[in-house]
Amino acid sequence: MLKTILVPIDGSDSANRALNVALDIALKFNSKVVIMNVIKETIFPKIRARDVLYSAPTKGYVEYSNKIREVRKILLQESLEDAQAYVKHKLEIDTILLEGNPAEMILAEADAIKANLIVIGSRGLGGVRGLLLGSVSQAVVKGAKVPVTVVP
Repeated sequence: MLKTILVPIDGSDSANRALNVALDIALKFNSKVVIMNVIKETIFPKIRARDVLYSAPTKGYVEYSNKIREVRKILLQESLEDAQAYVKHKLEIDTILLEGNPAEMILAEADAIKANLIVIGSRGLGGVRGLLLGSVSQAVVKGAKVPVTVVP
């Protein structure tokens, strides 16, 4: 039985198609859908001064990080609204925004929510791409304890 389906999104076409596939599956099984987005962890700029290494965030970096969070919250809200309209509010749909390594966070969240299925796009918005799958989807397929559906 598919009680909970996890759908990582990043705003890419592939992720949007994955959400639609997950919603279709959820409608058939009356599953809960959790839409998640992960803000990739960023290393603070490191500054060397008199042999002391500082890794404190600069003001501009903090502002940039806050703007990224706001954009990602909007992405999740829009995805939630689109999903609710698509299923006509017949399903429970939640959203979650996390920060960290995307693949690691997806796998950890799948465990935390006891997901029965992960539906993920094959290629995201990242700059580095795998030969057949994106690097995040490859890592999720490799590390998942539950079935993973990869949507092109």
